[in-house]
Amino acid sequence: MQPIPDSPLAATISSPKTSWTTLLPLVAVIAALVALVLVFVQVERRTRDLREELAEIAEPAGTHAYDLQRIYALQISVKRGFLLTGETSLLDRYRELRADEERVYAQLVPLIEQLGPDAEKLFAALRTQAPRWHATFPDAELQGYTPTPGALRQRLPEQQRLYEATLAAASRLDARIAQRALQMRARIREIERNERRLGIVLVVLALAGAGVVFQVARRLRSLTEASRRNADEAEQRRREVESLMEQRTSFVRGVTHDLKNPLGAVDAYAQLLEAEIKGPLTPDQRMMVGRMRWATQETLDIIDDLLSLSRAQSGQLRIERRATDVAQLVREAAEDYRASIEAAGLALDIDVSDGLPPVRVDTSRVRQILGNLLSNAVKYTPEGEVRVRAAERTGDGTPGLGRWVSVDVIDTGLGIPKEEQDNVFGEFHRIHRDRRGVWASAFPSAAGLPGSWGETLR
Repeated sequence: MQPIPDSPLAATISSPKTSWTTLLPLVAVIAALVALVLVFVQVERRTRDLREELAEIAEPAGTHAYDLQRIYALQISVKRGFLLTGETSLLDRYRELRADEERVYAQLVPLIEQLGPDAEKLFAALRTQAPRWHATFPDAELQGYTPTPGALRQRLPEQQRLYEATLAAASRLDARIAQRALQMRARIREIERNERRLGIVLVVLALAGAGVVFQVARRLRSLTEASRRNADEAEQRRREVESLMEQRTSFVRGVTHDLKNPLGAVDAYAQLLEAEIKGPLTPDQRMMVGRMRWATQETLDIIDDLLSLSRAQSGQLRIERRATDVAQLVREAAEDYRASIEAAGLALDIDVSDGLPPVRVDTSRVRQILGNLLSNAVKYTPEGEVRVRAAERTGDGTPGLGRWVSVDVIDTGLGIPKEEQDNVFGEFHRIHRDRRGVWASAFPSAAGLPGSWGETLR
């Protein structure tokens, strides 16, 4: 028997599925919001770093550079006052200013190192120039110094020149520090402007994505409602199909039951005639009675097939698997047809390998399949032989994994045309067998295929 094809009335309604295209707007909204947060965090961190550098490095360094210039101005004023008057209080004040200078230098060193190589060069030049200025009147000479007009006139111009050079070096350092502070402030403003621009873009994208998500949600709701309606309609059609199938099954059962009884009676009466219960038959009469019995038996076989088909469609065709001796099963099925095969003038060859493993199958269904194959082989093989083969197979090209047992029914008939081989298992499909106009039902078997064809028993 062949598998029952799906009913053309059966319908499958697929519910709308969310694809990546529907998720894309939502992903865009989430990505925009996440990017907005990340941008704010990154900008805040970057501007915080710049503000800290500005507050902790550039601005203090600028203050110290200004303090140096103020200290230098006080130093030259106090020192000249001492040189002119010899007032010891001015000398004490000068020494305090020298201590302040060294303290400011010490405070500037770690800051200058973080302001870059240009600031370091300018600071080094200042540290080189300032001692030259101080060397015009060394600190060691000031203790016990007695001012003389001639010495002052000789050394004050050089002191003034070196002082101005030192003050210029301090001004250059101050200007470089101020420039770096301005650059930091400009960089902070630029980052904040970019943050605002990017924030606006991301907000627009998020709003646009939210609008798209809203539209997609509305569309999905509409599709869901349509899908629900389609599912209800499909369920209604399924129930209608089930009702039709039940009616068909009931009809087939009734018709086959009503046909089987009278056909059985016809076969019984033909059997009585063939046994010459009512008197001897002539050869022609015996031939006609034989043909009548053959036609009746064929009809009964078709009715049995219809009953099996009806049970299969209604789900009542039970399959009972049990461990079976395949070799014995194949031999018995072949021997059942030996008489009809030999009566048709054909040779029967049974080739069953030794040691075949037991296979879990439904014995009656396998015998039915082999019977259909052998019956077709007898009907559509004008001459030659029918071969039944069973063997264990392994290796590539098999229709399953591991070990399996193959049962083949091979005949020397005309075979089925290649263009018809895909249709032989169609329900009630019939093909033209030969030029004499003999037709064969395709669904009982597929015997006669060119080469080897068989059933696989797992």
